[in-house]
Parts: sequence; structure tokens; C-alpha cells
Amino acid sequence: MLAWPERADPQPRRDAGALVVLQAGRPLLFVAKGGKSALTFGSLEGLDDAVEALKAHPFKRRIRLEKIDGETVMESPLRPALLQAGFVADYKRLELP
Repeated sequence: MLAWPERADPQPRRDAGALVVLQAGRPLLFVAKGGKSALTFGSLEGLDDAVEALKAHPFKRRIRLEKIDGETVMESPLRPALLQAGFVADYKRLELP
């Protein structure tokens, strides 16, 4: 079993139903079970590719982010990048169509 890359809290959890998007063997984006929260790992380079990978996932389910990196997604500095990558703003969350 591989260890998660070092990061400040919150930490990703190994749960059935969680999704991890990898690029060149390194995690880019972790989406928790239920699709309401996500974590990034360092650089946002590749975020567009990570979102495209989530859209193309064969067992795609709704991802309605309420939190990212421990912050509410609507107040997160990542919000503009997520919107540009394909998420759509809703009342209190960002949804991946």
C-alpha cells in the first residue's frame, strides 16, 4: 500500500467509493466517498485533466463539491479554477455535470 503524499490537514482517507485522479503516478485530486469533498495535492497544473478524467469515469456518479482542501468550495481560492475546468456553480456547491 502506498502512502499519501505529505500535506497539511485534512488528510485523504482510503474509503470504498472514493476517487483518486493520478497523473504520471502522482495523485492530483482526491474526491471523498459521496462526492461532497475533495483534496488537491500541491500544484493545480493538470486540474483540467483531472476534471476531464472524472467526467469520463465509466462509473461516474454525481460530484457535488461542498468542500475542497477543508474550505467551503464557494469561498475557496480554487473555485475559479474548478469553474474553468468544467464545474457549474449551484447555491452552496459546485457540481460536475
